[in-house]
Amino acid sequence: MRLVSYDAPDRSLVADYEDVPLHQLLGRLLRSESYMIGLERGDDGPRVSWLRVIGPERGGAPPPGSAPTAAVSSAASYFGMSSDVIETALSGSNALERAKATRSIIEAVKQDPDKLDAFLSRPIGTTATAIADEPFAIDLLNAIKVQQPDTGTRLKLDGIIRTIRVQQSAKGKGQ
Repeated sequence: MRLVSYDAPDRSLVADYEDVPLHQLLGRLLRSESYMIGLERGDDGPRVSWLRVIGPERGGAPPPGSAPTAAVSSAASYFGMSSDVIETALSGSNALERAKATRSIIEAVKQDPDKLDAFLSRPIGTTATAIADEPFAIDLLNAIKVQQPDTGTRLKLDGIIRTIRVQQSAKGKGQ
């Protein structure tokens, strides 16, 4: 299991526990820290594919000034928004903050539809690959999609969502 933390340098953790429920194990290892966890199908049932430690005081995206991922930087440039807003919408652990960020993005797209057109101008596979590893990418795209009056735009967003699902499924099978 690899731990990723915004408050401390990335660190690897190797633990060998048997017959301990995951929530108890994480409680012992992480104490009062908040975290997000990604699960994938394994041969013997679900297994942890990633774990992001957020910290005891934090409930959202990385602190301002931390380096955004390439996906976040790319999306931020297309939507003309702060990378903090995009990061919160794509991977924030606090559902209220994530919803607020998503609404901000939807509002920006309503105000200037060219922002979404620019985001969708890249090939579907390129766009999907850029954001596929973000935990809430599909949620954000679906939220944007339902607000779109144009069938062509909705179809492009559907194509990106389907491609992300295929890529995520392939990653799950390959590990």
